[in-house]
Amino acid sequence: MTFDPTLFARGADVRGTYPEQINADLAWLTGVYLARAVAKITGGDEPKIIVGRDGRVSSPEIYAALVAGIAAGGGKALPCDLATTDMVQWGVGEQLGGAVAGAMITASHNPPQYNGIKMVVHNPASGDLDMLRPVEHLNPQFQARADGEDVPPGGDAPPPADAGLDLQGKFVAAAMKRSARVAQASGKIVLDPGNGVGALFRPLLEREFAASGAAVEILEIAGEIDGTFPSRPSNPGLPGAVKALQAKVVESGAAFGAAFDGDADRVFLVDERGEFVSGSVLLAALSKRAVEKARAEGKADPAIMRRGVSSWLVPQTVRAAGGVPVISRCFCQDSRSRWRSPGPRRSSAANRPRITTIRTPTAWIPGFSR
Repeated sequence: MTFDPTLFARGADVRGTYPEQINADLAWLTGVYLARAVAKITGGDEPKIIVGRDGRVSSPEIYAALVAGIAAGGGKALPCDLATTDMVQWGVGEQLGGAVAGAMITASHNPPQYNGIKMVVHNPASGDLDMLRPVEHLNPQFQARADGEDVPPGGDAPPPADAGLDLQGKFVAAAMKRSARVAQASGKIVLDPGNGVGALFRPLLEREFAASGAAVEILEIAGEIDGTFPSRPSNPGLPGAVKALQAKVVESGAAFGAAFDGDADRVFLVDERGEFVSGSVLLAALSKRAVEKARAEGKADPAIMRRGVSSWLVPQTVRAAGGVPVISRCFCQDSRSRWRSPGPRRSSAANRPRITTIRTPTAWIPGFSR
């Protein structure tokens, strides 16, 4: 076995350079340990696990090996091929095909030579997703294995057949249903997937807009999925990365532009003047809308979780709207587990705001309790 075993000791996901650190051997073992961990957590036999991948050059090999490993570990993989991270996580939350967990092959916004595996499991007690952490769920199994056990088969695993869930189409359709005003939308928008799997969005959005009768034209740059990311870095937040998008928005007279990272779980916006919209401004606007909606539904003191790196604009906007801002070290991890606990809250936690998360097509947005 030739890979970096320290990747099993990471906190959030398995991630490293290909093929020195992460490769088919590590992916196969990850699949084995993932299936066993999910079976233990859920108490079920042959747990069903949605598997998706991004467009990196190494992703097909790692994808096939992971699927084979899941089967070897006693699980049943539900391969969905090219997908965004949010599609996989949404599919697990909806338990499509009976899925109780999910794995996404991606290194997110990292350069092309990197790859990784993000994993989540459905928590039936809270109804949310829990992150499966390599250090907690994979590494103990790797360290406890005996000589001759859990040895990757070597060679290339065959490409897995698609599970036929239509994960991508169902995800976009569900996202569009979140707005009651889709049919009223009009004008142009510009998408910049940056050669990542965000390129899946355009045809699916066009189908949904057409079905609703909306007069929306979707333009696109860097729309060919290419794991070498030839058009711009996979991280659209880097200086100068959205210059082409800014120019296209101004040139076309679009209402706005959206740039995605490699696995399309984060988005950066450009306004109608071609100006970059900071993450804090976007989060403040979304938070204001979320608080207003919660209050209209009769929810008292709706809470918004934010990261410490966001500007003061976010908590000021939340308070002005009548909400409660809550700071978190990393809200995408904490919002899934830290503030949620099954059953009634004890008196010691009486002052903690009740928080859950809202999934969108492009990001995890902290929101308010159901």
